[in-house]
Amino acid sequence: MSNIISSNSNLYIINTASEEKHYFSDETSLTAVHKNHLNSLKNNFKKIYSVDTSNNFLIQPKELPNAFKKINFRKTINIDKDLTEKKDDISKNTQIVFFYNQNDFISSKKNTNHIGEIILKESFKYDEIEPIVNVVIFKNKVFISITKKNKILFYNQFEYYDNNYIKYILLVFEEYKLDRLKQFVNIIDGDSKSSNKKKGLDNYFVKINFNKKSIFEIISEFYG
Repeated sequence: MSNIISSNSNLYIINTASEEKHYFSDETSLTAVHKNHLNSLKNNFKKIYSVDTSNNFLIQPKELPNAFKKINFRKTINIDKDLTEKKDDISKNTQIVFFYNQNDFISSKKNTNHIGEIILKESFKYDEIEPIVNVVIFKNKVFISITKKNKILFYNQFEYYDNNYIKYILLVFEEYKLDRLKQFVNIIDGDSKSSNKKKGLDNYFVKINFNKKSIFEIISEFYG
């Protein structure tokens, strides 16, 4: 796919912790760009959306118990006071709260979302009786979610090196007592083909499913 820039196309930026950001559009494939050059893209696209992948997030009930209402979670998890806070509903009773540096984003606050929200809402489309385990691998992070009947059992994300992302999947399976012989692991394509990961996963899991949509298709559908 050629990198043609069109004013009729939407721009999707995936913000990582590094100086290098990644973007794609309705007409271009994934491209790396230094954060200082993001502004040069502003006028070339119809709408701009940003996906935050930082670990500065909380998933919590929309209505906190009284005992938690007075807790300053920003201070508790040591969030810089200059970071922008945003809350988005994930489900009827659950929301994600995340904190990001607005200076690193060229999208509006309204058009900025956390990747956890996007992955979980995609999982909610499938109202299965059995748990749904989704795994996304993008750059040096693995994102893992477990949902069951539209309820969040688990969501977290971890930095990994080489093949040790498998360790995190195994730990989650152990914690939630999932059977590695029976439970499907749904792999969503990130910046490399999921099939490249199959050999390592085959040593630990019997039922491996490759999701029909990549994380990029899921992101663009999310902003619909």
